[in-house]
Amino acid sequence: MYYRFKLEKDTFITSQSEEGNFGRDPILEVGKIVDNSVIYPIRSLIKFNVDDINNKISTNKINSSSVFELSMYECLNENIYYDNFWIDALLISRSWTEGTGSLAEKSTGSACNWISASNDDCWSLPGGDYLTVASASQYYATSSGDITMDITELVGYLTASVYPNCGLIIKLRDEIGDQFLTSGSQYFIVDGNDVFYLTERSAPNENFNRKMFYGKDTHTIYYPTIVAKWNDTLTTASISASSTWQDYCVSLREPKEEYISSERIRFELFGRLKYPVMTYSTRSLENLSSTVLTDLTYEVKDVSDYGRAILPYSVYTSCSYDASKNYFNIDMSALPVNRTYELSVKHEFLGTTKIYKLHKFRIV
Repeated sequence: MYYRFKLEKDTFITSQSEEGNFGRDPILEVGKIVDNSVIYPIRSLIKFNVDDINNKISTNKINSSSVFELSMYECLNENIYYDNFWIDALLISRSWTEGTGSLAEKSTGSACNWISASNDDCWSLPGGDYLTVASASQYYATSSGDITMDITELVGYLTASVYPNCGLIIKLRDEIGDQFLTSGSQYFIVDGNDVFYLTERSAPNENFNRKMFYGKDTHTIYYPTIVAKWNDTLTTASISASSTWQDYCVSLREPKEEYISSERIRFELFGRLKYPVMTYSTRSLENLSSTVLTDLTYEVKDVSDYGRAILPYSVYTSCSYDASKNYFNIDMSALPVNRTYELSVKHEFLGTTKIYKLHKFRIV
């Protein structure tokens, strides 16, 4: 099961524009700018509603043992030249004001920037005050990719009020190393004691060292969220899996074309052998019985976005079953509205995988 929480506020800050505010910019940036061998770090700040999370736990909307994931969608993937790097998230230790500036229209004064948190209240150290008692991180083997970072430990500190909820700062772990330098017309990267010359690519520019993600003020569906996910599987019957692989026909009971975003829907499956054994009877069957399958997971894809999996196959999308049927629940608030989705289930058994496309629907 998935449940999504939107951010309360976000911005990014950089030492290249120490007094610049980007609180209403649709893009969040993480990394650094290297201009003429001078390094300017870029960090993003986000804040979410911890009271809302605690309320959803107390009212059983989400499970108290949920895994919490920071989800941020990359909007450009050509901004970091090198591979093999880490992005970290840490607890911010001071409150800050989001502000109304953007990259095109910078504002200063009573808003967050590289020097100040708000109201000309300076950070203890330029670039933001944060705690080092705990952190979350994500490794990038290549330069491209979304942020899907496990922040369960950090959320736990905030929901338990161990530390005040001032949000998270997101930064490149190594803001100093892997520098682009020049020697005449020759460009190269210095990584520790190693030197890597750039011969096949054009000369690097200041954009090659930062990643860009959609912020909460984006005009797309890819706003950042905190995702709570947990395994809500129930198995209330003893089902014996077949000893051999067989083909099935799997369909959805009473599908609808549209679902409301505030709904939590139970989907029930009807499964039958594709090639059943022929039997004879002296009377017609009044009701066809459903075959219950084990090891089923479901997936929801955004049809309009090249089949991007919004709810991917995983332990958090496992199907439940009882003696008569398979079923699963989807909280529709986890899916952006006014989009068309395709629902599928995957059956894995004896090293064989079968995908069953069930239905397309919209969220309104």
